[in-house]
Amino acid sequence: MWPHKISGEYWPCAEGWVCYCVQVVFCVAGVFLGPLALESVIQQIRRRNLASTLLGESAKAADAQITYLESDHGAENDLYYCSYEFTADMPDGVACRVKVHTRSISGEAGRQLTKGCTTSVRFLSDDPSCCMLACNAENQGPCKIFQALLIALIGLALGFILAHDFMVCDSTRNGGSVTLAGLMPPLVGAFLGILWVYKKVTQTEDNGLFIGGEVTKEIIQPGNYGATA
Repeated sequence: MWPHKISGEYWPCAEGWVCYCVQVVFCVAGVFLGPLALESVIQQIRRRNLASTLLGESAKAADAQITYLESDHGAENDLYYCSYEFTADMPDGVACRVKVHTRSISGEAGRQLTKGCTTSVRFLSDDPSCCMLACNAENQGPCKIFQALLIALIGLALGFILAHDFMVCDSTRNGGSVTLAGLMPPLVGAFLGILWVYKKVTQTEDNGLFIGGEVTKEIIQPGNYGATA
């Protein structure tokens, strides 16, 4: 056994490759959680900004039909999944049918809807596939950003604790010096986390990549079908 110093006290830490591998996995996963949680904050801010744009005067509105609606874990849960479709005009005047498949919406919005009902949808005039149900857009408030930020801070704190814990253990085993083996797991976790955030943040906003759900457009014919300024 080697002594494991935490807050001035020594705790026994079992020797062997199994224990070391478990420590490595927990360290990498813990450090990865920090950037992963930060990514959720960034995405929530982007959803909030999109909602503000869609609720503005530059966007358009149409009637959408709900074709699928289900709560995640019950009627009172704060997350619903829905599918809907609507007809809108593209910038060239050609009408298209936009179908959104299995997009997550807030519980507040989900409880206002039923399968088969008609509700308002907001979309960009130059790209109808960039859309959001009006009731969901109105619920993208700052509280959701604060909730995501709190989770991110908890994730960062947990990652720091696990990384510090691992390096202290490595330092104790090696006479007070942190080795490359002690630095690699935190660095790998941080690298994977940053890579994940970069991949998600640099995705384009087309087809609702950061608001979820698959979106398809089907050309109908020239004319004005249901879209209003």
